[in-house]
Order: sequence, then structure tokens, then C-alpha cells
Amino acid sequence: MTLQVEGVSKRFGLRTAVHWLERFEISDFAARRLGDLSKGNQQKVQFIVAVLHQPELLILDEPFTGLDPLNTELFLAVFREIAASGTTILFSSHRLDHVEALCDAVAILNQSRLVAEGRVDELIAAAPPQALRLGGNLDAIVQGLPAGCPYSVHRGLLQIPLSAVRAHELLRQLLADGGGEVTHYEWVRPSLQDIFLEKVGASR
Repeated sequence: MTLQVEGVSKRFGLRTAVHWLERFEISDFAARRLGDLSKGNQQKVQFIVAVLHQPELLILDEPFTGLDPLNTELFLAVFREIAASGTTILFSSHRLDHVEALCDAVAILNQSRLVAEGRVDELIAAAPPQALRLGGNLDAIVQGLPAGCPYSVHRGLLQIPLSAVRAHELLRQLLADGGGEVTHYEWVRPSLQDIFLEKVGASR
């Protein structure tokens, strides 16, 4: 392994590089040329070089592009570890599920114009709920819905647009009719992706 990073001693750089090679499970490729590695492993090496000097600020552009699900989860875990150690991470991404999972704050840009910014949890909490999610005896719940009420089922939970029902009245009715038929009741707020689509669409 040949390693030279400005401002980093060879001894410290090698020790840190070995740590990251092991963390990313690519120690066996240490003697390989970068161009001979897969795209995912190339991204790991590029990331290692970026963090080798333990920066206080790390700026990344679309860091999840081309990663398979396993490597995506690995990078998510590593980003959390680095952030917990005190490094501030600033990254751009079109994968808003990753942004929502990782970031404390976000800025949404559309054609170089800022259309929304703030803490992720506050942006989501400020958005009005869009749907009602119910769990329990789904057949009984469906029978208690108003005629023609739209609904969908995902992962064992029934989801109903809030525009289609009076949520509290529906819950009171279901509890009065079936008692224990409802085991889960949740108002569903928009995801960060929903907020992005709303803000970007409104600005066009």
C-alpha cells in the first residue's frame, strides 16, 4: 500500500487506513489498483481517503449512488459513527429517504433556489397529516368504513386518506362496534420526499 496525504504522517495514515479498510471489509484489496475494484469498493476507497485526516467538516456529493443495499446500510452506519464522533457531514442527495434517516437539518433547492430549509423533524411535524393508518382485524375495519371509502393495505396495516373519513368519528365507531378489533391507530404525516415534491412542484 502506497499512501501519502498532506498533513498526515505516514504512520498515522497507515494505521487509520487499515482501520477503515477493515471497517469496510476490503482489507484483502489493499494491494489492488483502484481501477480494478468494483464501483462500490472504489467508493469505499475514495471515502477512506476523504476521512483519513479526520476532518471536522466532510462534504460529499451523492455518496449513495451505485451502492447495493448492503453497502448502502454500511455507509449509513459509518456516517452515523463519524457524525457521533464530532464531524459535521454536508452531503447532496436525491435519495430523500437517506436524508430523512441521517440528517438533522436539510435545505431543499430547486433550480438553484432555496424552497425550504430547517430541521428535518420540524419540517415533517409541521406538515399536515395525509392519511390514517389502522391495524387489527382488517376485515372488520374495512366493513366499518363508509361506502366507497378508498384504502390500501401495506405490511399488515390499513391506510385511508384523511380526506375520505372523519378520523375520530371512525375510531369511535370501530371501538364501539368491535372493541378489540383496532390494535393500531396512527396519523401518517408526509415523508421528506412528499415535502420535496410539494415544495418543488409549487415553485414551478
